Amino acid sequence: MTSEQNTSAEGFTLIEVLVAMVVVAVGLMGLQALGIGAARSIALAARQSSHTSIASDSLESAMHQLRDGTVPTQFCQADLRFGDRLTRIVDLSSPGLARVTVRVIPDPDSYNAPSSPFEISSSLYLDAALPGPPVGTPCS
Repeated sequence: MTSEQNTSAEGFTLIEVLVAMVVVAVGLMGLQALGIGAARSIALAARQSSHTSIASDSLESAMHQLRDGTVPTQFCQADLRFGDRLTRIVDLSSPGLARVTVRVIPDPDSYNAPSSPFEISSSLYLDAALPGPPVGTPCS
């Protein structure tokens, strides 16, 4: 009888285990990057949702004042979260038409800041003149 070497594979070699570990590690890093991107998107969406709520409340308040025949104040509020600012601009330059613009200006130095300001506006037809120009100073 001739002696044959036993060449059956009964397990994994060390190289195979190391290659499998590298493949799993790369896959897990990809999943981690995906999770970080999702967390940033969620934080930005929450911030923009907050901006929308604050701006719409300010706009509705100004429109209610106009319907009651009073001139809403213009202002610059700088105490929002993340250092953002809220400004309200009242334009009464067109006869019989009032326009209110509310803008949330993000602090560009804050974490995950939106790339542009959030702005909403509305107009209202006035059948009577209002008692004077708007007071206050909006953000520049």
